[in-house]
Amino acid sequence: MTYITGHDRSQLLLLPEAVDDYVGSDNSVRFIDAFVDGLDLAAAGFGRVEPKVTGRPAYAPADLLKLYIYGYLNRVRSSRRLEAETHRNIEVIWLLRHLKPDFKTIADFRRDNRNAFRPVFREFVLLCRQLDLFGRELLAVDGTRIKAVNNKNRNFTRATLTQLIKAADAKLEDYLQRLDKRDANESGTGGSRVENLAEKITAIRDRRERHKDMLAALDRTGESQISLTDPDSRAMAAHTHVAVGYNVQVAVDAKHKLIVEQQVTNQVVDIWGYWHRPPNQPKRFSASSGSRSSPTGAISRSKISRPARRPDGALCAAPSTRSFGLGVKGQSNSVIAGSPRNASRCSVACFLPEVELLDGLGGLQAY
Repeated sequence: MTYITGHDRSQLLLLPEAVDDYVGSDNSVRFIDAFVDGLDLAAAGFGRVEPKVTGRPAYAPADLLKLYIYGYLNRVRSSRRLEAETHRNIEVIWLLRHLKPDFKTIADFRRDNRNAFRPVFREFVLLCRQLDLFGRELLAVDGTRIKAVNNKNRNFTRATLTQLIKAADAKLEDYLQRLDKRDANESGTGGSRVENLAEKITAIRDRRERHKDMLAALDRTGESQISLTDPDSRAMAAHTHVAVGYNVQVAVDAKHKLIVEQQVTNQVVDIWGYWHRPPNQPKRFSASSGSRSSPTGAISRSKISRPARRPDGALCAAPSTRSFGLGVKGQSNSVIAGSPRNASRCSVACFLPEVELLDGLGGLQAY
């Protein structure tokens, strides 16, 4: 008995196989191809939708968008890795019809069309709603921290700047007193020590002025922190330590675990950046970070009698006799969204029509 052997690589085929034969009818790349072909890329804000009459032909924005969506679904984020996939991945070869853009073209496409991805996400949410893929009963919201390119030593808060200024004042007072003692005692050590103290005083004064300028900038902008390398990043708790980065929030519908909304923010708090209660409306939900008497900080589900208004002024399209829950953290999204009763096991729970969720990529308005 022998092993199963393949064909000779140099064997010529009389009827060569088509690339379409390698991609199954239920493959996700076929959905990506059909979804992008049905979009109005010019209305979404993509550039170079209409090719120029003269010059070298460019890659179509639709093909590069298909490549990016494929990379998102398969966790391929680097432009160089996406370029490599166009040479070796049969799914990408089918999707792009043998096109092989280089990594610079792929990176420039994302940079030049950064704002155009928002309408694409909104169209995807609308499509899922038309296909009845959203249960619209329970949303699971979870978040994580991503690290920024900013060291903790280059992030300052108001309290830190105030302490640094006070410490600089104390050091300046100490050095000035030393200089006065040197002047009073003419038989003291040589002038090298005095020059060293003078240099230290100059350095401390310069550093103190920089801290005062940063504190004035915080007072002018109303922010609580300032980061020098990455100005948008903030210091926030990440698991058991504090790191400088961003807060990523994702809302998932319970029916098919589809993402409804996602937002990257520099708010230190986890879920409150998503929630907004209209003015003059009584607070109708409770939440806590957890204690011995109430470790989950959750509330029980009950029927609602009044829908809330969304940021665009429209009422939530939901019957007042159905219960809507919003579960946050404590478990994975798949566990939280598995059943509405799991909402009471999360860290924070409330009813969806009783709060407004701030719009990140526009998905919640379409939802």
